[in-house]
Amino acid sequence: MGCSQLISLRALNTHAGMNTVVGALSSGVPLIGIPIMNEQPGQLLAEDAYKHNASRLKEAVASSGGVSRAADIVEQAIFTFMT
Repeated sequence: MGCSQLISLRALNTHAGMNTVVGALSSGVPLIGIPIMNEQPGQLLAEDAYKHNASRLKEAVASSGGVSRAADIVEQAIFTFMT
């Protein structure tokens, strides 16, 4: 599922893989993680705070610099390590 498809969702039920989490958060979609061990399920769709926090994370992801910023960090780390 691409980011353009995620935008129309009210929430996303996921096992919380990195691609899905980043895609959902960059689209401002709240996540429902599948409980694995002793985790308590929540009332996500009934809580406006989850949508609000997903929107805050959407803004943070959008302003983080994306792939270009990540490449700069990796290049700087390699340069630091090599010198």
